[in-house]
Amino acid sequence: CRAPAAGEARTRPAHCVLDECLINCGTCEQGACLDAGQTCHDPGRTEASVSDWTCSCPLPSVGERVAAAAECRLDECTATPCATCEMGQCDRLGQACADP
Repeated sequence: CRAPAAGEARTRPAHCVLDECLINCGTCEQGACLDAGQTCHDPGRTEASVSDWTCSCPLPSVGERVAAAAECRLDECTATPCATCEMGQCDRLGQACADP
């Protein structure tokens, strides 16, 4: 395979993998997700599929963005229950929860 793709084979065509989260190239920002404390995922790891990598926010925040750091949002009404918050309080009182 030609760089930046990786892979090799003998007596048959190679299966080339191009993981934009791992490489340092002119069309992606390798550290964009890590620098923002997010996870990078490249769903199409072939030479024909470029600029499709995504950054995802760490739980309990939500957010995802293609080819850039995501804008993360924490909705306290739907976040994972924890010891310091009373999730479900509104429901128990017959009220709706809103987190602006």
